[in-house]
Amino acid sequence: MIFLLLLLVFTTLGNAQKTYELKSNIKTVLMHPKDAPLSFPVYFLNTDQPLVFSFDDLLAEPQDYAYRITHCDAHFNKSSLLPMEYINGNNWDYITDIDYSSAQYSNYIHYQLEIPNSQFEFLRSGNYLLEVYQDDDTSLVVVKKRFVVCEERVQIQANVLPSSSAEYTRSKQQLSFSVFAQNNYQISQPYQDLNVKAFQNQDWNHARSLEPLFVKGDEIEFGVDEQSNFFGSNEYRMLDLKSIHYKPAMVSEIILNNPVEVDLYPDQKRASMAYVFQQDFNGTPIIGNELNIQAENSSEYLKVQFSLKSKHQLDAPVFLTGSVCNPSLEKRNCEMKYDTTYKVYYKHLLLKQGLHSYLYATYNEPKQLFDYTFTEGNHRQTENDYQILIYHKGFSDDYDRCIGYLQINSVNQTQQR
Repeated sequence: MIFLLLLLVFTTLGNAQKTYELKSNIKTVLMHPKDAPLSFPVYFLNTDQPLVFSFDDLLAEPQDYAYRITHCDAHFNKSSLLPMEYINGNNWDYITDIDYSSAQYSNYIHYQLEIPNSQFEFLRSGNYLLEVYQDDDTSLVVVKKRFVVCEERVQIQANVLPSSSAEYTRSKQQLSFSVFAQNNYQISQPYQDLNVKAFQNQDWNHARSLEPLFVKGDEIEFGVDEQSNFFGSNEYRMLDLKSIHYKPAMVSEIILNNPVEVDLYPDQKRASMAYVFQQDFNGTPIIGNELNIQAENSSEYLKVQFSLKSKHQLDAPVFLTGSVCNPSLEKRNCEMKYDTTYKVYYKHLLLKQGLHSYLYATYNEPKQLFDYTFTEGNHRQTENDYQILIYHKGFSDDYDRCIGYLQINSVNQTQQR
């Protein structure tokens, strides 16, 4: 067997692993290690914790969905390896694990796949792309999902501190870490052979490429430069949708139609507010309802209305991010409209029951980045998770190996792989 590791949260920021929802009937695309729904989709070679990939089809009619797995380089371009070089078994098969919805108001079929499974195991580490297609036609791609297979060739020691820049010490967090080769593993030219990615709250779409600062014997140091400084943003806004029979504090009305309609009280912009800690899931959803927190096929789909108060229309468009929507991939679906009469931005989204976390962002067109400065504010105290991936392509390698992964929390400095 072998190993790898949102999602989310996602939406890290909402589960923001790179996911392509190419059809409107495909919803709630998730991927995470088994029994760890908040974790990043990394599988470690020769371990027994597979990844679980799942999605719902709202058409509720059985389809012949097949999957294909492709090895990629550190930038998620297709690598030169042949399937027989990176997989023992078949790199494609049909998805046969399906469940019909038992929800009262929502019809859908839940599809699920474990990776790896009895049909194949991984031979090589690196980045991978999972594609689901329909009716044996590889051109009819329904959804794509990125994941990583990793070897444990290095040890990573990391910390997150307030930015050392005087200008950003109140608004940014600085990620620094050291990499140590293990068991005589050779990294002969770290400046040329390493490709290191770091990102915040599983937001793969805004991954940073980091260069080594110093090499001291077996230690390779990273951080304390502009690329390693991240805006802290703010704690995610939590949304409890586990029940359709009682109203949590943020819900103004529940209407039992098909689909069930949920209206939320308008949110306030937090840019000028003081920082307040709030427990959140950093943009990753927990699907379920009040009867069974992980009820993948008994949870309803809800039409949820979001709104953000604003006395005037902002200069840049406003988007929802997090587990409720991924604007890097569904930009049109996540953009909010402004109502000049009620002075609010608003948006309706179809969400599966569970616990969701979200933020509001403006879009910086020149930089092609989502900005939380004017909607949420940026704070060095914000609790964030940072993911670090170490890739190595030595002189004799013909592919980018993933030789290390680490996640570190900005508040308690807890490190996990």
